[in-house]
Order: sequence, then C-alpha cells, then structure tokens
Amino acid sequence: MPNLAKIGFLFLWLLLSCSTSRSDKYLGPLQDRSVLIEGRMFQWTVTQAGPDQTFNTYDDFHFNNEIVVPVGTRLKLQLKSVDVFHGFFLPSLKFHRRLLPGILTEDILEVRRIGSFPFACSEVCGVGHGKMMGRLRVLTPEDYDSWLRAQSSKNAMVPSG
Repeated sequence: MPNLAKIGFLFLWLLLSCSTSRSDKYLGPLQDRSVLIEGRMFQWTVTQAGPDQTFNTYDDFHFNNEIVVPVGTRLKLQLKSVDVFHGFFLPSLKFHRRLLPGILTEDILEVRRIGSFPFACSEVCGVGHGKMMGRLRVLTPEDYDSWLRAQSSKNAMVPSG
C-alpha cells in the first residue's frame, strides 16, 4: 500500500504542476521560432535559428541542454537522435516525442508562460541517461532582447574559418 500512496502523490503533483490558470498565460499573437534539438548520449544539442530564422547561417545559436525563447512563441521543433532511442519530455508543457536514430521529427509547441521548464530524456539510453536533462527558459520580450544582444556579441567574437 505505501507504493500506491507514492504513485498517487506523484500523479497529483504532476497534475497540479502542469495546470495553469488562464490569467498567467500570454494570449497575444505568436511568433514563429525554429529550433533543432538533437538527442545524443548523454546530452541535448540545441541549435536555435538566429534572427533570420534560417538554419546553418552565421546567426544561429548553439547550446547544450538549454532552449531560450520569448513568451508568445510558436516553436517549430525539429527533433532527432544521432545515436540511440531518446525521448524528449517536457512535462510542464505536456509535451513528449520519441526520437529514433536518423529520423527527423517535426512538431509545433506553443509557449505562452514565462518561466523555466525542465526537460529530460524519457528513454533509458545508457549509463548516463539520468544526466540527460535540460531547461526551456521562457523570458519576457525585454529580457529576451537583452539575452539576444548578449548572444549576438558572443557570436561576433568567435573567429570564423
């Protein structure tokens, strides 16, 4: 019986942590942003298209285990695994996709709340599986603009070639 109580508590916690009131949601128009997420043992490699919203250009941003977007974003996700089965699980936003090696999965995720939302791998992908976690940071438009300027200046300092 103690295990049943633990499962019930976990279910209740997950249900309450995923629910939101309508008053804290962004209800305005959404901006499209493209993000490529690659699962690999044992991290998430993230490429965010820069201001031109095109991948493989000079203004792309590359991160490990982090996605940063402004509130009111429609994320155009491209997800893939480069090695073994992975599962991209973002419980706070009720989003889950299984990733198969070599297969590109595309999906849309609307981000309407400011906050920091953890994501993890939901498939046991090897001995480092428990470390395969990341964070989606959703910022106010002003904070995102500041973050974007800081990232752009970092990209400008990296020598090309």
